Amino acid sequence: MNGQDGPQRPYDVVLFGATGFVGGLTAEYLLGHAPSGCRLALAGRDRAKLERLRERLAAVDPARAAGLGIVTADVSDPVAVRALAESTRVVASTVGPYIRYGEELVAACAEAGTDYTDLTGEPEFVDLMFLRYGARARETGARIVHACGFDSLPHDLGVYFTVRRLPEGVPLTVDGFVQARGLVSGGTLASSLTILSRRVFTELTGGDPGYGETAKMFAEASLCLALDDLPATAGQVTPAVAMGDALLERLAAAGLPYRVRHAR
Repeated sequence: MNGQDGPQRPYDVVLFGATGFVGGLTAEYLLGHAPSGCRLALAGRDRAKLERLRERLAAVDPARAAGLGIVTADVSDPVAVRALAESTRVVASTVGPYIRYGEELVAACAEAGTDYTDLTGEPEFVDLMFLRYGARARETGARIVHACGFDSLPHDLGVYFTVRRLPEGVPLTVDGFVQARGLVSGGTLASSLTILSRRVFTELTGGDPGYGETAKMFAEASLCLALDDLPATAGQVTPAVAMGDALLERLAAAGLPYRVRHAR
């Protein structure tokens, strides 16, 4: 658990940037897959757009959509961003580019002891957030987890999954491969780890890697932080360190299982 006082916060997961393209896909996934007791909210700077999104989601599940909260916040307003961070157990942010729009929210989550996920693939942003807010996040118990989309999360979890199937205490070489069919309609990740002459191949397969599966991974990672019994970690950590087996189980249940394809 992190340092937040969960029961006194009105939400479990707040999706920031919900009216964007990936945000909308993530909102739809959360609506359909979060457990009934999970308290969700849509967040962004334009209340009218958030209300229109909630109306669109009502066509999918009227009862569930009616319970969605709406939180307005602009990244240029530190007071509103702090209030957002203090309102929830987890903030899931799709608002990029993160190097331009993400720092205020990371800072607020680190200060409030609020868990945070995003989809960044920006190394500079990740490095700066660690240097500026990693120590404070460790003090408050916040877990800052970047890179929870298709371009990063499968590699991180793939190495975690595979290394646990190899002997300990020996040198490892790690190679990662991604295959995607035309029109970005399918994806396969194979993480290969070599130990002397013993070799294990781990495979993750799924659907549309750029959008649908990213929304699925992102949503499941955010729900995992909010709801699951996880290892005691804090600070800026990777998805595998923060969530490990619990996230592997969630992804498998969501149709994204890791498999040992070949071992010799």
